Amino acid sequence: RKGLGYSFPNSSEQLLTIQFDWNGARKNVSTSLIGTSPEFEIALYTLCFYSGSTENLVQLGPYKSIITTYTWPANPYPNQQIYLGTSFPGEAPLDENEAATKIQSIHR
Repeated sequence: RKGLGYSFPNSSEQLLTIQFDWNGARKNVSTSLIGTSPEFEIALYTLCFYSGSTENLVQLGPYKSIITTYTWPANPYPNQQIYLGTSFPGEAPLDENEAATKIQSIHR
């Protein structure tokens, strides 16, 4: 039956960036991991939170990604408990070789 088949992309895990409208408001950039388990994402975001850095460069298979984590409260008092407020993946900037490869592929 047409439409019920499943085709795999080049890799089973992908980083997807989309733009959409939600209740009349535009979300300019939203990024999500596709093909990973919820357990993997929670573990990844937790490790990035414990690293103490807001932006964490990680290698996810063939892709480089930046995992952004924000704490709550944003400016805690000394000895105040902090929590993971939000965490999400984003596209990492290309290095010099990757940028050259991308430019060459566009102009071929």
